[in-house]
Amino acid sequence: MNERKPLKRDYFISRMMVGNCPNCGSDNTHDCEAPTFIVSPIVPFYEGEPKRIEKMGSECEVARKIDDITVGHCDDCSHIWCLECGNKLTLEKPVCGHWEICDGCDQAENLRDNQGNIIEDTPTCPFDADITQCPKIKRFLEKEEAKRHNLR
Repeated sequence: MNERKPLKRDYFISRMMVGNCPNCGSDNTHDCEAPTFIVSPIVPFYEGEPKRIEKMGSECEVARKIDDITVGHCDDCSHIWCLECGNKLTLEKPVCGHWEICDGCDQAENLRDNQGNIIEDTPTCPFDADITQCPKIKRFLEKEEAKRHNLR
């Protein structure tokens, strides 16, 4: 699907959440979430109501194979990348290595109110808004970039 026309699926959300391709600059990009088509409602709202599509499936074969909302794909140059940290991914290895770093990190803290009381019992990363600012992720991305340059 190497057309200049952007995918129809979730175009506005793709512009906001995915952005342009970091490889070629194209705006013909999308995330790789690929929920299945669900047709119906089981109980119609009114008699004779036509069947409806409850979820959209992806038009993109890459998205259907990966099915991960944190992965971006460009339909013009086929570039695949992590939407969280920007790391280049492949169809063979579509899970970013930063997840392993985050899973093993001890920096996450529970959210607290002004008096120090825990208000959310789920640890939150201090770099959650921009994980590329995390020193561990920065080192990971530098190593990944060095690997790519050494392969050229």
